[in-house]
Amino acid sequence: MKKSGYRIAAVIGLALVLVVGMLVPTALAGDDRPKTVHVSGSQTPLKNPLNFDVTGDLIGTWYTLSVFPTTTKPTLYVSTGTEKFVGCLDRRGDGKCGRRDLEGTLTFDYIAWVNLDEEGNFIKGQCTHPVTGGTGDFAGSRGVINIYDTPVGDEVESVYRGDIELNAVPSEKSADDVAAAAKAASDTVQAPVAVTAEAGRGCGGA
Repeated sequence: MKKSGYRIAAVIGLALVLVVGMLVPTALAGDDRPKTVHVSGSQTPLKNPLNFDVTGDLIGTWYTLSVFPTTTKPTLYVSTGTEKFVGCLDRRGDGKCGRRDLEGTLTFDYIAWVNLDEEGNFIKGQCTHPVTGGTGDFAGSRGVINIYDTPVGDEVESVYRGDIELNAVPSEKSADDVAAAAKAASDTVQAPVAVTAEAGRGCGGA
């Protein structure tokens, strides 16, 4: 009798664990409290070298919307502009956007700088992207994501690391604010780029 009681308790305990595990992503998606999430991963340039395939904690496409060069010295290139990410936060770590993952868009301002040697060869690049807002599950988000470009043989490796604060500004979840953010995110006008895409991959097309 005691053995059966232990077995029943174990089954109930396992059931509770499974239920809680199933509810966690859903609760996060519907939770209006601020929550900071650390993200990291990599970027790979697409056919348009100003746009990138994003993998890791974020899955989707990263678009460069505008590029404004501010410094164009032979060994230093600096630019500012705007960008957006369209995709999901891969909460389950399965490499794809599923129905329990957070989906939408994130918008950014950015500043990027690229170091070159005297022959114009790429040394390294870095860019900082403050989160200015979002749509969908990312509405009201803030935070900062940094991207680092490093030469690896003849290629450039681009990795990102940063923090996204979900629901940082709950008022932006109103219909009017979400619509305004979506309109801003759809603006794809791009300024001229002063250097080739090979100079730096993940940092604003610098």
